[in-house]
Amino acid sequence: MRTFLLVAIAAVVLLGISSPTPAAAAHLIVTVQTDRSAYTPGAPVTFTLLVTNPASASVTLTFPNTQFYDFIVTGADGREVWHWSEARTFRPALSTRTLAAGAAILFSESWNQHRKLGRDVPPGSYWVTAWLAGDDPHVAAPLAFTVAQPAPQLTLRTDRTAYALGERVTLLLGVTNPADVPLTLSFPSGQLYDFVVRAAAGEVAWRWSDGRAFTVASGTRTLAPRQTLSFSEIWDQRAAGGQQAPAGAYTVTALVTTDSPLVVPSASLRITQAAPQVMVTTDRTAYAPGVPVAITLTITNPAATPLTLTFPTDQDYDLFVTAGATGQIVWRWGQGRAFLPVVTTHTIPANSSLTFTERWDQRTPAGTPVGQVTSVPSLSSGPVSFGVRMDSEVIALGRGCTNVTLTWPSGTPIGVVWAAVTPFAALEAVWRLNNAMRRFEGFNPPATEVSDLTAVNRLDTVFICLHAPGTLTRPLIPITGAPPAGRSTE
Repeated sequence: MRTFLLVAIAAVVLLGISSPTPAAAAHLIVTVQTDRSAYTPGAPVTFTLLVTNPASASVTLTFPNTQFYDFIVTGADGREVWHWSEARTFRPALSTRTLAAGAAILFSESWNQHRKLGRDVPPGSYWVTAWLAGDDPHVAAPLAFTVAQPAPQLTLRTDRTAYALGERVTLLLGVTNPADVPLTLSFPSGQLYDFVVRAAAGEVAWRWSDGRAFTVASGTRTLAPRQTLSFSEIWDQRAAGGQQAPAGAYTVTALVTTDSPLVVPSASLRITQAAPQVMVTTDRTAYAPGVPVAITLTITNPAATPLTLTFPTDQDYDLFVTAGATGQIVWRWGQGRAFLPVVTTHTIPANSSLTFTERWDQRTPAGTPVGQVTSVPSLSSGPVSFGVRMDSEVIALGRGCTNVTLTWPSGTPIGVVWAAVTPFAALEAVWRLNNAMRRFEGFNPPATEVSDLTAVNRLDTVFICLHAPGTLTRPLIPITGAPPAGRSTE
């Protein structure tokens, strides 16, 4: 494309209107311009030669043929890669052009980034040189410009941000060409990408490419304008050694493994251990003296993946029974038993349960029959009450918080009070005012590990809070007894 334009610089001056005394052509100002300073591969480059007459008199330009200008592009090494006039024919016809005072003339051409042999030039730095032809040539100072690949837009995400232990994690990598021209990515091997999962401390938990083989042949992928190249892989939460990755926070990073690898912004995820549901039941709620009591501990895995429980010894559980009036432990299944100090595990399949059942013959370890009792197999599972003989009274509790005076002996575990509430699931909290510290101490069933009200005293005044109406069964005549001699193994 050839463009020939006249423009006014300081005033409206027309070509062909000469001043009385023509100026010398040596005073012309000649510059070369590009329409941009950087181009994507294959994008057309427009060069413009601007010839200005800054003098107060007109200048007459003489040309021995029909070529008025020329453009040359050289690479960073100084070698010529394109010459506008090469292979063009110009007629040998003498001509003149008069450039009025203060006027300018423009010559423009477009380059398609092809070399002399027709191939596209590679990305890099280039220089354009232009000059005004004629009997008195004027050369413009070289101007630099670059040809560079458009930077791809990189995205990384996971299908979710939180996963249960053992769930499959889907990793999604997107490489988008945001430009209006094709984007070519060069790869030194057959590997196009990689995913890396790191634990919170930074150590690599899993790398997708580990153990995989890739061809050593280089290759390219070309993305059309606005096209996205997507990659997806699955992490099964297994570490490099094949073991299950532990619960915790993880960071995912990805690489596009081009000649100069592209690092993708990271994504975060969390693996959580599904909390087991623990429940204790008895085969009946009332027993005649001496009738064996069957106690069953049920551990349910509510998740869609297996749940593995790890124990520091070969003791998997413990059950104990406390006297309802005193809170004193009268029987404990683990008492007197020997357990090996070896780590053991139980894996509960998805949506399945693990059960343990033991029988209590209503006798203390010394062989003495017991009377009134309340069973509290484990505070972590929630107590379950059963009676052999009742010496108690029932107090009505309304919805919300009810002020109640407790009649259990001092030092009674709070779990005994918890077990005396019906319905058991209605209990939300028990509050007691600590006058010495001028604050309330509380017990919350779902968070027993952080509750600071662990035991109660005789004649304590407390607030028992329920989300539905219920009752409290408390002793009529407190029976003095020793404090609990042990605790359950959680």
